[in-house]
Amino acid sequence: MRMQYLELWGDFAKLRLAGKSTNEISEITGLSIKASTGRARILDKLIAEQFPALYQWWKPHQDYIDRRLSPQVENEYQYFTNWLKQLIEQS
Repeated sequence: MRMQYLELWGDFAKLRLAGKSTNEISEITGLSIKASTGRARILDKLIAEQFPALYQWWKPHQDYIDRRLSPQVENEYQYFTNWLKQLIEQS
């Protein structure tokens, strides 16, 4: 595979690990969908090999297979929605 725009790898990895889809990354970086998809496969393989425990958690969330919230995020979500509800009811 011939790889162009090597300088975009850091940005690509950051965006992918932050949960951006390959389509979103293509729009942000100017890479084609094919280039973003190829880089995603390479990054997935690298994470699976180098950080298997992280990969087991990250991959289902990245692909939106597992949409459950972690307990900490669930608590923050509940706190935020209660705060927002109180704010709306006060108006």
